[in-house]
Amino acid sequence: MKKVCFLLLVLGLSACKHGIQSVINNKKTSQHVNIPGTRLYVVLPPDAKIGEGFVGLEISDSAAMVVHDLPGKSFATDSEIFTKEGFEQKGLKVLEYKEIKVNGYNAKYVAVQQGEELKGYAVLFGDTTFSTMVLTTYPKNNEQRGKEILAALNSMYYERDKKMDPFETALFSIDEKDSKFRFYNYEGGLYTYTPDGKAIPKEEENPYILMAQMPINDSMSLDKFAEILIGGAQEYGFTGTEVKNNHWENINGHNAYETEVYDEKSEQRSLLYICILERNGSSVFIECFAKKDLAANLEEFKEFARALHLK
Repeated sequence: MKKVCFLLLVLGLSACKHGIQSVINNKKTSQHVNIPGTRLYVVLPPDAKIGEGFVGLEISDSAAMVVHDLPGKSFATDSEIFTKEGFEQKGLKVLEYKEIKVNGYNAKYVAVQQGEELKGYAVLFGDTTFSTMVLTTYPKNNEQRGKEILAALNSMYYERDKKMDPFETALFSIDEKDSKFRFYNYEGGLYTYTPDGKAIPKEEENPYILMAQMPINDSMSLDKFAEILIGGAQEYGFTGTEVKNNHWENINGHNAYETEVYDEKSEQRSLLYICILERNGSSVFIECFAKKDLAANLEEFKEFARALHLK
């Protein structure tokens, strides 16, 4: 699954001629199956099962479907990077690209090839209140599998009013009773925890915690992944560069990696604490931010991490 996961990552971060329908407009039937953690339903391809460690489907050992259903996001914003040129810049060969409709929503579709081994399809649809992306990949030499995946995409049904349980596909549980942090919201695949679970006004500097889960890439160790998380935080405005106390740890029987990053030279001191836990091919990571009372908040962050259990 390593190469499969890589292609899905390239598609997200960021064909057959009998392919996708220009207008996909289905009614939900008894054959439709909801992808847990989303409002999307599809008729499953042969050999498909609900994914473990990610939101989507495992379709044999060499094919997969990943779904990002993001309430609060905007299709118009996300579609700006969902372009033929954008995929080509990622090193993918674009086989087909067009604008379509999915259940009445504006949508974009692309078919790509990575090297000589993998093909994939991606569909992005939504409006001003949500954005949903469906990413698929399969072996290039298995065109039958490609047809089956296209059939699943053509069967898509989106139930906008469906209530979503953010913990339906959670790979973790947290004992919050001894922590000041409580669940605040879930958006874009990120769980946010704040003091007492309350919104933080922009002018305040209260600490907060972001949490997400993802399959483990065997070619990337947890410490290397931590470096990527630090770089991502810096791209979004975190100014700390001084790394301290990075080490491996055992947390509740799980292999874990911890690190701290500080900015103590600027007028605004800040801290980023990262902890990543892994188990059974999946990982859960937390990014914790504070701009005051750094030592006290660091202890709170560590206690939160040690209340984390992977399923």
